[in-house]
Parts: sequence; structure tokens; C-alpha cells
Amino acid sequence: MEMRCACDACVSAALIDNRDSGLYPRQIPLLGIYTKWIENHKGILADLVTCICPQTSQPGGDVFGLRLLPKPVRIRILDPLLRSKVGGLCDIATPIEQPVSIELPVRRQFVVENIQTSLSFGELPESVLIMGLGYGVDIVSSIPWVQSAECIYWGDIDTHGLSILAKARTFLPLMRSVLMDRDTLLEFSELWVEEPEQCTVESLGGLTEDEQEPFQGLRTNRRGNRVRLEQERISWAFAQKRIGESDLWCWLRLRENQYGSRRQQWCDRRIKQEGDYG
Repeated sequence: MEMRCACDACVSAALIDNRDSGLYPRQIPLLGIYTKWIENHKGILADLVTCICPQTSQPGGDVFGLRLLPKPVRIRILDPLLRSKVGGLCDIATPIEQPVSIELPVRRQFVVENIQTSLSFGELPESVLIMGLGYGVDIVSSIPWVQSAECIYWGDIDTHGLSILAKARTFLPLMRSVLMDRDTLLEFSELWVEEPEQCTVESLGGLTEDEQEPFQGLRTNRRGNRVRLEQERISWAFAQKRIGESDLWCWLRLRENQYGSRRQQWCDRRIKQEGDYG
């Protein structure tokens, strides 16, 4: 115990000496202590450092004022024409700051949780997929092409999957879901597993009626104990059909928007003509 306290004190002193140094945690020179030790004991060290030196860290740093590792985002560009704009790359893992500077004419943006499911997507015109964000889904809204694209979320049908969807809609209110409804849940009931730990929130704003019904049913264990349908367990043929229907919906929305724009232009011309004649 005494050795542990001495170790904590030694590392705390080193963290204070290197505060706002621009170093990453594993770059701090600590004799006799392996590099992962700081990360594994971050909670108690944060308390010690804050008590000894309650100084505000620099922007972009953690509680110790050290540099934070960049948060990578993994993107699949599903359209060969879009890939030609980024050197032909299809599968890209990059810090979020980099795609923020890229302008792509994306019509449809998929956000998919499971990596293997994401890798199963084939080529789709004007489409990009971002995978594996979990509760960090809010970073999608900082990518420029997302604001003008049809955004589609697909995650597990469990309390956390629907909670992530609700969080995404606080940043992208028009985001739709696919394969996260009651019918999909019941279609694959033989593949249900138990969710290890359920979301503790009793109600979620931002869900549609079709999404709210399974959330409440799962949360209250109406269909069994902590029921969960992982997205990768859904038949891929079934999933492809639903994704295809989603694609048709996006096309119809696009045509509707184009028609609405032309109709507005026609009205504007008529108003101008009537004004000229008056």
C-alpha cells in the first residue's frame, strides 16, 4: 500500500512538472513505471493533481494539461466516382479534423455501428458510410457534406442502440433509422441475446413512434430479460432489401425537393411578371 501511495505521488509530481507541456501521456519520462500506468490509474491521479495544483488545463488538453490522442473516424466511400475525388481510397481511418476539410457531393450518409456489417456494404451511388462511433455519434454533424445529405442510422436493436439514435437526432434532427423497428426485432426473435447492461434512461426524446415502441418494450423487459438484437445477426438479404427501400425513399425525396424548387422558381417568375405588368 505504501509503495502504491509513493508511486502515485511520484507520478503526480511528474504530471504537474509536465503540465501543458504539449506531450502525450506516454511521453512523460518516468523511471521504473511502464507507459500504460498513467492511463490505467487516470481517475485517482486526476484527483491528486487537481488537489495539489488546481490549474485549468489548456484548450485541447486533458485534466493533466497533456495532449489528447486524436479521435479517429472510419469512413467507407461507397461510390467509385466519389472515391476518385480522394485518390481512389475506399476505406479511410482518419482524425475527424481531416474529413471536415473535404467537400464531397454526397446524397446519402449511412452511420452504422458494427464494423463487419459496415464492411458488407457494396457500392452505392453518391453514398458514404461512417462506422463504429457509438455514443460519439455527434462528431458526424461536423462533417460538411452531412448537412445536405440524407442521413441514415443503423445500430443494434437494444436500449443503447436506440439511445445513440436519439442522441444523433439532437444534432441531425432529420436523421432516419433503418432496421431498428418492432417488425425487424420480431422477425429475428430466434437470434435475440441479452444486453449486458441496459440504458438507465426511462424515456428518450427524438425517437419516432416506430422506434419508441421497441425501446419501451426492451427497457421494461416486455419481451424477455434484457432482449437485444445485434445488427450483424440480421439476414443480409433481408437487410439489403430494406436498405434498397431506403434508397428509393431518398430518391423520391430528392425528386420532391427538385420539383419543389422548380415550382418555387415558377411562382417567383409569375410574381415578377405581374409586378412588371402592374
